[in-house]
Amino acid sequence: PRSVSWESAVSSVLSAFGFNMRVIILGLLSFSWLLMWPGLVSALPCCASDLQMLNINSSVYCEDKTPIAVNKWCNSYYFIDPLHPEVPDEVFVENEQKTLFSLNGGKDWYEEYCTGSFQNSTVHETKSLVNMSDTTVAMICFLDSEVDMDQDHYSLYATCLLISCVFLLATLIIYLLLPELRDLQGKCVICLILSLMVGYLCLVYLQLPATTPKVFNNECVVIAFLTYFWMMSSFFWLNINSFNMWRSAVLAHINMSERKLTIAYYLAGWGIPLVFLTVALISHHLPVNFIKPNFGVRSCWFQGKLELWSYFYGPVLVLLICNIVYFISTALYLWSDYRSPNPMPRIKSLRIKFCLYFKLFLVMGITWIFEILSSIADEPWYVTDILNCFQGVIIFVVMILLRKRVWRALAAKSLCGMRCANCWQKMEDEETDNEVVDEQQLSADNVAKP
Repeated sequence: PRSVSWESAVSSVLSAFGFNMRVIILGLLSFSWLLMWPGLVSALPCCASDLQMLNINSSVYCEDKTPIAVNKWCNSYYFIDPLHPEVPDEVFVENEQKTLFSLNGGKDWYEEYCTGSFQNSTVHETKSLVNMSDTTVAMICFLDSEVDMDQDHYSLYATCLLISCVFLLATLIIYLLLPELRDLQGKCVICLILSLMVGYLCLVYLQLPATTPKVFNNECVVIAFLTYFWMMSSFFWLNINSFNMWRSAVLAHINMSERKLTIAYYLAGWGIPLVFLTVALISHHLPVNFIKPNFGVRSCWFQGKLELWSYFYGPVLVLLICNIVYFISTALYLWSDYRSPNPMPRIKSLRIKFCLYFKLFLVMGITWIFEILSSIADEPWYVTDILNCFQGVIIFVVMILLRKRVWRALAAKSLCGMRCANCWQKMEDEETDNEVVDEQQLSADNVAKP
């Protein structure tokens, strides 16, 4: 590799990493407008074209006999009108353009109501009709989370997640036992596995409200925030793995201190998710004219799609797109001379390493992309849900079972006084390319010379 000054190396790599972070932050800011969505739109009308509502056989329809706007997904509903203010802590007006209703001690329901007027009648809080023509009322929708819950469905997910946690723990232990795997790229993988494992353990708890009544307590909210932090951390560490793979190939000519890169990666991998957590915690206690996570309102997770996209799916989608860009760029660089029958040892080793971490991205990235698509389609995709739950098992297979380097390292290691089969030591280790380029060189983690 060509000689460069230490300051130039640090500046080049950190500038590239800084550009990576700026792209991510810019993408994340593109979703920030969602946080102010309630203040930018008017209340949802119950009927189109200023039509009034009618009470027909104890059911509410618009004048043209079409369903009320929220009827399509409402399990039960409640009417509020200005003549019945005696119900405490039930409704308040935020402004004339958009009315927000505070129910159940401050829970926000800006997605679950519409406003309109009844033709020659309105409804009391018991849904009995009284004569009050052309009075604007609010139809508050309540989703009974227990109605659509399939306990077997959630129990299956919890079981799959627990199985994944066992395999993630096994992967983590092997990485910690084998020094050969703990280069800079390996440290990034360790942080990714740790984040995913703790996040899955928290997700196991989130499946429990299907069978236990703990949806609205403080413990539920705390676990939801912890889940949010650890799951966001796992996606940021996946992005850092992708960036480091790209840096190893494209910026391999630049030598710099592993310590500097490690600090930069730790700040991004743990610091940015902590910022997201802080924003979520602050918004959780802000006035209602702001999108909150609303953990513990409907379940031990986000209340609805708006919250889910604003705080989780939106940022995750930006990170996944960045990962795809990095892998495409890396692949173009490594296979630019694909016609060569004998590529350079370093290129050959980098290709093997690229394929390994591309599989890791496929395990996490593609399944979550389908998870996001299923949210857009508003239909459960059980196959991708199960694959997401079994990510830990697939990661163990890809990162441990299918790597000859791991088998060779285990054969040379004495575990509790026991040694693995000697034949494992004779396995060909293509990652090291016959000792020409070891794992640390693949990551370009050479210490800069003074």
